[in-house]
Amino acid sequence: MDKVVGLSSDGLWVELAIDKAPGGAGWVSANFVTVQGSITDVKITKVGADQTTTPSATPAVTVTTQTTVTVAPPAPGMATVKTAGPRLRVRSQPSADAPIVGYAYTGESYRVVGKSDDGKWIQIAGSTIGKGENPNGGWVSAEFLVIGQ
Repeated sequence: MDKVVGLSSDGLWVELAIDKAPGGAGWVSANFVTVQGSITDVKITKVGADQTTTPSATPAVTVTTQTTVTVAPPAPGMATVKTAGPRLRVRSQPSADAPIVGYAYTGESYRVVGKSDDGKWIQIAGSTIGKGENPNGGWVSAEFLVIGQ
């Protein structure tokens, strides 16, 4: 069980007490945690500012979250990203251990180039549309895509 010690003012990040981390704490995307118990008394760190408000007490909680994202179905031969996280990693090969070669964001659509034999990975074409962080294309996990039929 990790102790929540802070939240970002935009609600996208949770600060956890982590003994082995530098400074004894670290930030985790709220998309990857679920909170059990009250966190209304934790400090709030303003995004883009050094100002914080300090609570009177910090409760111990277990952290985990689930977010549902809905995107419109894309055209045939296209795939639209539907990650609840801040971005989707684009990899050089169909493996979570492969080097990251770019990023794709929720709502961005890409042309489907291929599919892994097991169907768990989709190869997408590069694009500079949107945030432009996937210029060369690569492989993404199929679970984070809506594929056009």
